[in-house]
Amino acid sequence: MIERTYVKPEIVFNEETSHSGIEIVNVAQFCRLVEKQPDWLSSLLTQAEMDYCAGKHERHAGRFAAKMALIKAMGVGLQWQEISILPSPTKRPEIQLTGKAAQLVQDNGFITLPLSISHDEGLAVALVIPTADNLKLQVGIDITSCERVGKLLERFPVLFRNKRFTKKEIDQSGNDPVQFAQKWAAKEATSKALGTGFGQEGVKWREIEIIGQDRGTYSVALSGNALAWAESESLHTWNLTIIPNVKTPIAVVIAHA
Repeated sequence: MIERTYVKPEIVFNEETSHSGIEIVNVAQFCRLVEKQPDWLSSLLTQAEMDYCAGKHERHAGRFAAKMALIKAMGVGLQWQEISILPSPTKRPEIQLTGKAAQLVQDNGFITLPLSISHDEGLAVALVIPTADNLKLQVGIDITSCERVGKLLERFPVLFRNKRFTKKEIDQSGNDPVQFAQKWAAKEATSKALGTGFGQEGVKWREIEIIGQDRGTYSVALSGNALAWAESESLHTWNLTIIPNVKTPIAVVIAHA
């Protein structure tokens, strides 16, 4: 069975996700700031983060975006060194807290800190939604370059479409790289919310179908391994928002048990 959820963009962040933070960072501007203040980066990131980033500026910027998103979600300032963004055993970015930051999260009753990071076209984005009680919630965010997708369409017109998109998605998108980029971002965000990405647990691109509906809404349809994994994780409701942009559309997915 294929599960579909239709949502309006404005209700993705509802009463269950009232504590949420999102941040967008220009990687080039971030790098210029680091060049002007070399010591700032080491005060911003823990040594474990520095080792993981291995000098890759987009990773540095992604962690800065994630920490800013968490601070926005909490609504108070936190010490940079008390927040560490590192990959989990399944390669998902994970928030690790120490000191007053950890105590503050505990005092507010938050049990988990779902996080997703993406970067493309010189931008890094991050989404954090602290959750309380026994609410199971997973998140995914993705930013995708329309120019990059357009080049793939031009170079591999048949292979690109048929490998990553369903017939319905292809028919709806026509030859528009913006439409394909929006669906690409939504598929990536959905795979992150699943916790698998593509390749892990056998999840394939065409097993996540994104179809535009009336008034800017979208449906997420899962099948095959993607659906099987969602059911094994008890993820039954999928909220999707696509923020349109002719250069870099952003997709946000929130999956609920």
